[in-house]
Amino acid sequence: MRAAVRTVAKSLLGGYAALLLPTTTEHPSIAGVAAEPIAVNRRMGTFTNFCNLLDMAAIAIPGAPSATGAPFGVMVVAPAFADQVAVDIAARLVGVDAPVFVCGGLDLAVFGAHLRGQPLHWQLAELGARFAGAITTTDAYRLVALATEPPKPGLVHHGSGLGAEIRGELFRVSAAGLGRFLAALPAPMALTRVELSDGRQVVGFTCTHAATQAAKDITKFGCWTDYLETLE
Repeated sequence: MRAAVRTVAKSLLGGYAALLLPTTTEHPSIAGVAAEPIAVNRRMGTFTNFCNLLDMAAIAIPGAPSATGAPFGVMVVAPAFADQVAVDIAARLVGVDAPVFVCGGLDLAVFGAHLRGQPLHWQLAELGARFAGAITTTDAYRLVALATEPPKPGLVHHGSGLGAEIRGELFRVSAAGLGRFLAALPAPMALTRVELSDGRQVVGFTCTHAATQAAKDITKFGCWTDYLETLE
């Protein structure tokens, strides 16, 4: 029964990033709770109890006091594994401009069709991935244009000084989301450790050496989007 209800809830929320709800329904006195503990607690959980049952993520933030002076807050409720979406909305509501990332998220480096504005970026958006900044690899990498649909590049490690610094973008994604992404990744693409120019090593898009044999070397352009501009 619970699985059926989850399916219905998912359908109803289709197309929406999250729900914005009050955190509670009332401010009972201690005496009121003592008189009707079950009824009062059931009413107070109207907007919260379903979160665990439907496997949803939520974050509560304070709001302005009510007309009576009682504290008031709202709650951002998002689907499972969309914790970052809930945090993003909550941060905007309280006026936090700097990125606030969910603890436990993983960094993912992308260099081609998953960049913002590129045809496969929607796959990252579906996972709730969040842009974490521009990045550059060390000079150990070469970039090729693969004969895939849609077109995408392949990043290959050749060794220090044997390539060039390649520009890309870094995204933060949940561990579960990254696992689903990896499971659906088509050949010849792969996710391996990528060395960045600032000394970090992050999970990033690469491809097999075999796939590069018949591919066009575009390393001199420094990034996929610069190469695409030459085709226009």
